[in-house]
Amino acid sequence: MSSAEGAKKRKVQHACVMCRRRKVQCDGDKNTEKKCSTCVANNFDCTWAERAKRGKRRSRVTKAYVESLESRLEQMERLLANVYPGGITSQELDIHTDHGNAPETHITSVSPRPIVTRKAMIGPAALRSDDPTSPSNGPESSDEEVDTFNLKLSDSLRNMTLNPGHHRFFGKSSGLAFVQQAIDLKTEHTGEQRHNMRDIFYRRRSEFLNRYLEDIPNQPDDPPFTFPEPDLARQLIDLYFTYTNSVSPLLHQPTFERKYADGLHIRDPAFGAVLLLVCAVAAPWCEDSRVLLPGSGAEHHAGWQWFEQVQSVKKTLLGPPCLEDLQMHCLSSLYLQGTSSPQACWTVVGIGIRLAQDVGAHRRKVYNTRLTVEDELWKRAFWVLVTLDRTLSAGWGRPCAIHDEDFDVDLPVVCDDEYWEHSDPEQAFTQPPEHPSTAAFFIAFIKLTQILAFALRTIYSINKSKMSLGFVGQKWEQRIVSELDSALNEWFDSLPDHLRWDPNIQDPIFRLQSCTLYA
Repeated sequence: MSSAEGAKKRKVQHACVMCRRRKVQCDGDKNTEKKCSTCVANNFDCTWAERAKRGKRRSRVTKAYVESLESRLEQMERLLANVYPGGITSQELDIHTDHGNAPETHITSVSPRPIVTRKAMIGPAALRSDDPTSPSNGPESSDEEVDTFNLKLSDSLRNMTLNPGHHRFFGKSSGLAFVQQAIDLKTEHTGEQRHNMRDIFYRRRSEFLNRYLEDIPNQPDDPPFTFPEPDLARQLIDLYFTYTNSVSPLLHQPTFERKYADGLHIRDPAFGAVLLLVCAVAAPWCEDSRVLLPGSGAEHHAGWQWFEQVQSVKKTLLGPPCLEDLQMHCLSSLYLQGTSSPQACWTVVGIGIRLAQDVGAHRRKVYNTRLTVEDELWKRAFWVLVTLDRTLSAGWGRPCAIHDEDFDVDLPVVCDDEYWEHSDPEQAFTQPPEHPSTAAFFIAFIKLTQILAFALRTIYSINKSKMSLGFVGQKWEQRIVSELDSALNEWFDSLPDHLRWDPNIQDPIFRLQSCTLYA
């Protein structure tokens, strides 16, 4: 080696952990334990992992690797401290650190469900629960790998539930996400106390609303609801769950019956409005003359005296929407379809979908991992809005308010209302195998409307949309029609036996459901 070559700076043969991770040049020295400039500038611990030796190795786990895991665990604990201010103790996790045995961890919470990317597909395969591409199965979506913003905006993991009084949904592109990232970056470099944009948002919003309401003159309280007579109300409730809820399963009958028997409609205006709309929707099925609008004998006005008492849009746009708000929009749309103003249904459903997105009801991650009655009611309300949006959009020749790629919420559980609750929590939401489920109809109907939505976005879309989707050239319409035909055949083959049309069906509910699907 010449003297000139010897004077050259020796190349670092082994970079530190952080430089290898960032794929940057490392000027540190492992032998002299000299820290590299990258670690010094960022105040990192400059460590070197053991390099893998060639040949046969007894173990792949090195001491440096274990130390690296411990360092990452400490960082995760600090992140959890921001999300869970109360802290998580080793007693809560029941972690045993006996070096003679492998550590055992018993955590009461359940791990989050995997999130998958919805593929551009049509037909039953896109939503079938046992399909590898269904929302309940498949690889983790790249869209969710970096989606930690909602955790940072939450006071604790408990806020990641459908509690509209404490949770509003904000996506990654929102202004709050941008400001939160800027605050985190400033905190990392200055060491100042970290602020949560969620707290700032709600505090400022509350101050604004309080000041706004103070400037508004006192408005008279809404007049009390006028409910139908008890015997008529009982008749209308039975008709609703027989003819309407069996094909649009919005409500859970045992829960509704308990609330009604307890007189909650007298004390809670939200549930009172739901009851009035239930009576209005069921009115066309009732032969009692009291359902007709006083002074008008027109049958298409049946139930209007109860519908007009509910102003579902009056207060929901300022305050956080609740479950009853979504149910009111579903019921209002169902009622308006049979009136002289059916065109209003499409607008009402669109508002309901926006309210559902406001609280994140369209995202799987806001629901509990264990099935609950309230979560299933939220999912039912959302899916009823989606199916109404698709069918009404097709009927009026208008675009849908929401598309498959905009949500990833699971399908409603295939379990009849009477099996949702059980004294043994492990047996809740368990449909007896010998009893075909009436809830299977709604799953089949959702898949059918998905095919309808695909037709709206392809065959019936405007030319600009067709060009953006690549539907150009010759014979593309024949190809789309062929795909739709195949999807319909696959959907038909997937129908359970009790939903296949047979004029000799004995069960009136199954007969109504089968007729609805085939129609």
